[in-house]
Amino acid sequence: MTARDFLVSIPKLCGAKNADRIADIFGYVFDKELAGGSVFDRNEADKENFLNRSICLWDMLYSDEDADPVKVDHCMKLMEIIERSHYLDEHGDKGQATIIDALYQEVKALEISDSDVAAVLTADDAVTMGGWNF
Repeated sequence: MTARDFLVSIPKLCGAKNADRIADIFGYVFDKELAGGSVFDRNEADKENFLNRSICLWDMLYSDEDADPVKVDHCMKLMEIIERSHYLDEHGDKGQATIIDALYQEVKALEISDSDVAAVLTADDAVTMGGWNF
């Protein structure tokens, strides 16, 4: 599983009413950011918090009344592990290690009660995806 594969599976995993539409949007944003030269690229607004780019995706999912907020939170934390691991592995940002470890512990606890998400991606898998695993 790649980071993109997991990202586009999240809306359905969370039970979103508009899962297919949201998944297409997630994939579009991921592809555009990766290709560069789009509004989805990292910019000055993301200087203080590189997670700003993904926050807009989570807001869309949280606003879907059928999406399970516990599953959304679980998936969001997994994607945050992947993003922060990217900054650690690819950009040498060693400040991410402590945050990743704390998120890892949270996700391991969530895996006990949320086996649906854990069946698709575990915390152990997420920490190895820092290079995005395209």
